Amino acid sequence: MDPVPIGENLSAVKVHNGTNGPITDLTVDVYVVDEQGNRTTVKCVPAKGRISLTTIFEELLSQTMPGALGAIRNQATMMPGSGTLPYGALQGLPNYSGMLTPHIASAAAPQLAQAQAMMTDAFPAVLSANQDAPVIFLVSGEGKVQADLRFADEDGNLWFRPFGQHPRPVE
Repeated sequence: MDPVPIGENLSAVKVHNGTNGPITDLTVDVYVVDEQGNRTTVKCVPAKGRISLTTIFEELLSQTMPGALGAIRNQATMMPGSGTLPYGALQGLPNYSGMLTPHIASAAAPQLAQAQAMMTDAFPAVLSANQDAPVIFLVSGEGKVQADLRFADEDGNLWFRPFGQHPRPVE
């Protein structure tokens, strides 16, 4: 399980099946812990349907090109009707749009495509050998995102993997 911070309130949780066989009956319990590692009441839910891809684009853009997003937003507020999509606002940046647009698109496009693929509302129940399953989560407060996994191996044995620990059989 890899939590990947995307912004202040977003985290991508990726489950990886590192075995040579499929795992089934996968359930993932995603939660938030405080600085001492204690579970909190902070909500952590799949972001699909709760946050727009435009917002994720803004988060990725601010990480990819710090400072550029502020300039784009400032220009967008001066242009009527262009403030909804940051990419559209680039068209109005005088003398710079020709240079910035391709650079921003090439820098952020792979991350945006990856984020779009992670905008699912749940993890799959089955993961093939060496397959990843990422989901973006929306976090409603402070803390670190963690996840515990339960799954069955290819022989039907049940396993539990607490965050940061090795899997152990469920008895």
